[in-house]
Amino acid sequence: MPVTMRSSASQRTYSPKKADLVHNWHVLDAEGQTLGRLATQAASLLRGKHNPRYTPHMDCGDYVVIVNAEKINVTGRKTGQKMYYRHSGYPGGLKEETLERLMKRKPERVVELAIQGMLPHTALGRAMYKKLRVYKGPSHPHRGQLAAPAGGQPARKAAAPAPATAAQAAPPPAQPSPTAAPEPAASAPAAAAPPAASTAAPPAGASTAPAETTTGTPGATATGPETAASPNAGTTEESE
Repeated sequence: MPVTMRSSASQRTYSPKKADLVHNWHVLDAEGQTLGRLATQAASLLRGKHNPRYTPHMDCGDYVVIVNAEKINVTGRKTGQKMYYRHSGYPGGLKEETLERLMKRKPERVVELAIQGMLPHTALGRAMYKKLRVYKGPSHPHRGQLAAPAGGQPARKAAAPAPATAAQAAPPPAQPSPTAAPEPAASAPAAAAPPAASTAAPPAGASTAPAETTTGTPGATATGPETAASPNAGTTEESE
């Protein structure tokens, strides 16, 4: 029976890039918890096993902050029986210390060693271990990272405006404006024209003497400009 091969493009395995990885921050309280249970939870977060994009050969883990390290609990008689060893590197430099003494001297080191033993003993495991922060007491200096959005980078604050110097605070000198032609003064409103005279204006060359009218009988005629121009013209009076 022939075997049908599927296209390799449709079955390509997804592999995240380094730029696609997002490292968040987590806070774990060690008060009242068992040392081994807390260490496994922190190691899983450091490795990124909770992340759907987990890739074994990449650092997909998150940052872990552990507080109240001095209030961790252990079971059985480990307090007096569990031993911690270190060597100075010189002959005869081997030193040993019980869990009880190490808890009194440096409780953060007890939690760190328990978590470090659960990480890969390679360069990748050392890179994961660098994302661990263990503190004695309930406070820690990572408030800004926890308040930041996904990605672990705190939001940048807006820079405060720089104080203005004396030169900047002084207003700029007034620039002389270009000379503009003066606008003509608004003419006063023309006075109301007097009512037009009842008589027409005299023609050119005629005398400008005022016209006289006669009163009295209906047969009298008015003296106009034409009669004023004549030398024999006179003013007629009504006979009594």
